[in-house]
Amino acid sequence: MNVRCINYSYIVILILCISSLSSAENITFSAGDQHDPDWKNTRLNTCSLIKENDGTHCIMPNYYHFRTNSKTELYFSFNQGWNTIKNDDSGNYRISSSKYTTDNHAAFRGSPTGGFIYYNDRVSMAVPEGSWLDNDVDCGSFTIEMWLRPNRLREGDIIFRRSGSAGGVVHGIELRIEQGYLTWYFHNFFYTPLPDTAGSSLSQVSSFTLRSSQPIPVREWHHYAVTFNRINGRLTAWCDGNEDAIVWATENRTGTGSGATVLVPHFYEHEGTQAYIGFNYLGFLEDFCISRYAKQTFPIFSYTDEQVMAIGPVFDTGSTGSILNDYTVHALTPGSSQIVVFIRASDTKFSADDPYPIWHTLNTASPQSGRYQQWRAQLITSPDGKYAASLQDISFAFTVHHPPQPPIGVKAAAVLSAGAAHITVSWNRNTEDDLAGYKIYYGTRSGYYPSVIDAGAVTEYTINVPERGHTYYCVITAYDTDVPMHESAYSREVTVTIQ
Repeated sequence: MNVRCINYSYIVILILCISSLSSAENITFSAGDQHDPDWKNTRLNTCSLIKENDGTHCIMPNYYHFRTNSKTELYFSFNQGWNTIKNDDSGNYRISSSKYTTDNHAAFRGSPTGGFIYYNDRVSMAVPEGSWLDNDVDCGSFTIEMWLRPNRLREGDIIFRRSGSAGGVVHGIELRIEQGYLTWYFHNFFYTPLPDTAGSSLSQVSSFTLRSSQPIPVREWHHYAVTFNRINGRLTAWCDGNEDAIVWATENRTGTGSGATVLVPHFYEHEGTQAYIGFNYLGFLEDFCISRYAKQTFPIFSYTDEQVMAIGPVFDTGSTGSILNDYTVHALTPGSSQIVVFIRASDTKFSADDPYPIWHTLNTASPQSGRYQQWRAQLITSPDGKYAASLQDISFAFTVHHPPQPPIGVKAAAVLSAGAAHITVSWNRNTEDDLAGYKIYYGTRSGYYPSVIDAGAVTEYTINVPERGHTYYCVITAYDTDVPMHESAYSREVTVTIQ
């Protein structure tokens, strides 16, 4: 094995050597190099063709993309331009006004992002009656999350706002930058439930603040979220999938295990009809989402967590029993990412999507044999989703056993005896090392040979013919030791007449 390190990657070359035979030759099928630089014949499942700086191409897993579900209340991917967007991606909220840049230069996980470049850039949404942002009874459990990449930190910049004031008292939710920290404000957002004896079931209001434990890094992408569990009152701020700050929205500010009453999240009815994203914020946003449940984990992968496959075409080696004797995989595998190569083969033709023959992990100790061969490579990202393997090129060398040459020097003569007629056929011995024997084909019409005799390894054979008065046409073939065997084309036709 020859292993050459390149930075954090490695190149692997695996070779299986077998004895060469005189009727065999090596042929090569490859992808990603000079033979097929654009991988045009390779099918890509959840992976993409990436053009490198030097003009070459490689295959890499797709980036992870946010997945919405039936509990998604609001979602902004920022893949659509500000001047054409009419609703958020979920379709639940109408855009009143918007101004941002759909920026490909700050692309995140392969997608454009929302760039808030100027202080008046923002997204304003109309809050429809009966929506979650208009809920003045009980908002239940919820999650608010996003990816952020601030360009600069300015005191008081608002990333998200759904709040208003009544009588000088602020109500609602705000996400702000305060003293370089990300700070969630729940202004008078939680209410203490009371027995409905006086026509009202809500009484005293409470406010909570959650601040990030570390200052916000500038010009770096990070995932931030806040969740509220309506069952136990746990209000949690998250950073990059880790719990960052916790408060208990309960009557005594402790967990419900002590019998504490959970406070009710609730928007005040006079908080206005608008919600804002990017209010005086300078930076980039991606995947802003509000969900009607409290998430417990956040998939913050850079790359997809789905199965990634590059599937090659079915390659016809031109001869049955072809054996893989050499393959080369050039790949980058940073971190703990991997590439696993599979192959399947058959002497019976199959299509690229057929379930059979079955796939086998490429094993140099017991290679697959067959005229038709197909490969596929599974690109496995690192467990944390941060690193991805990339396939630069892949090539396979097959030993193809060709049929023997047609026998030469073929002669035929009539042999007559009392009451019997015979034809003696002879030919020169073939020179192939793997020759097993010869077959004689004959009949009473040129080019039509219904009778076949396996003569074995001899170079002369006598055929008993049932009738005189016919002209017989004969050809010889040679066959090798392979299973299944390879048989030569017909020799030249010879004739003999039995009188």
